[in-house]
Amino acid sequence: MNWTALSAHPALGRRIAAAGRRFGSPLYLYDERTLRRQCAKLMRMPSAFGLTARYAMKANPNRALLNIINESGLALDVSSVNEARRARLAGIPYRQMMLTSQDVPRGEDLDTLCLMLQQGLRYTLCSERQLQNVQHLPGLHQWDFAMRIHHGHGSGASESRDTASPYASFGILVDDLPRIKRTALFSGIKFSCIHGHIGSGSDPKIWKQHLNRMLEIVDRFFPEATAVNLGGGFKVARMPQESETDMKGLGLYAEQQFLQFAQRTGRKLKMEVEPGSFITANAGILLTQILDIKQNPQSGLTFLITDGGMDTNVRPLMYGAQHPFALLENTGRLKWIEGGKDANPSTQTDCVVVGRCCETGDSQTLDGRGRVQPRKMMRPEIGDWLVVGGVGAYSSTLSPFHYNSYLQPPEVLLAQSGDLFEIRKRQTLEQQLANEWPNLEASTTAA
Repeated sequence: MNWTALSAHPALGRRIAAAGRRFGSPLYLYDERTLRRQCAKLMRMPSAFGLTARYAMKANPNRALLNIINESGLALDVSSVNEARRARLAGIPYRQMMLTSQDVPRGEDLDTLCLMLQQGLRYTLCSERQLQNVQHLPGLHQWDFAMRIHHGHGSGASESRDTASPYASFGILVDDLPRIKRTALFSGIKFSCIHGHIGSGSDPKIWKQHLNRMLEIVDRFFPEATAVNLGGGFKVARMPQESETDMKGLGLYAEQQFLQFAQRTGRKLKMEVEPGSFITANAGILLTQILDIKQNPQSGLTFLITDGGMDTNVRPLMYGAQHPFALLENTGRLKWIEGGKDANPSTQTDCVVVGRCCETGDSQTLDGRGRVQPRKMMRPEIGDWLVVGGVGAYSSTLSPFHYNSYLQPPEVLLAQSGDLFEIRKRQTLEQQLANEWPNLEASTTAA
């Protein structure tokens, strides 16, 4: 949700606090208005011969959010057969999905993949083994395939998010293309789309170079291709000092390159992109409550113990990612917001935000090497709400919420009407233990 809106619109703080009182904390709260605005921004991206925008479902697969995103005109990028199943259960047809995965489906998953292909799903082949896995399936020549390319030039906000460097395993190497293409053509497989993704939080300059490399590869190896999927990874401005990727600027550059390609080759290629964080990251917050406050005279640090740490947002521990903070009174009145006009350093102290887990790394204030990185904040009171921004992507879906047997938090939607809807209930301990043996029911019967 619009972070600065907390300062400009006091009613928003009251709605956030109302969600906390009603559903408990920690919880994830998503703003429908921001979600739709980001979708519209992406759909306006300039393109020469048409744009297919796909949402990277792995960022946040909640079915209520998927429906809003799909209603806004976006198709889906899915990363597993189960994600495709899940999206279909949300009412989205397979023909609006593209499956790109490291997995090699077997058994029931392979049978299900065949049914999905028959109903219009596009499958991206990312390895020679995946090609071998499908080349004897009936109806092969009728299905829509893509190929993911690894050209060796990636970019990401951290090394672990660079998906096209020589140290990343994704896609088929350019040097292997002639052999794999021969195998594919012999099997009757043709590739309508060529796919490449260089990383999350990629540098726009390197993204432009990536686009040019992909067009060169298509020109050289794929005369049958009609579309180029350039992946996602567009930068998101989570922190006040950060800038979001200029989608219009990237689109205008891409439009020019696709037009020049068409003039040179006579081929009018459609452009595809598939961001995740760009759509949902700033549409979500994590609402936590201050449980305890500790001070260490040796370090001069103030530790804020909250009820939502790495078990609700693991991005700081995994990537050294930064998320903005705000403090609300129990009523929802804003006390302090990061980057706000009232953020006077002289009235603040060095704070470290930690969770409840038995891990030194359970902190929302870490650098890229996992070291504590204090943040200047107004000292809160026990019972205040601590709001963590930018958690709409790769937080509820990525975090180890079962660690120390904590429960998966609820997810709540702030609708455009201002109403609050619980779109995922808080997990119960019985649900967490349901697949263990002996389970609670068996134990009760035995007793």
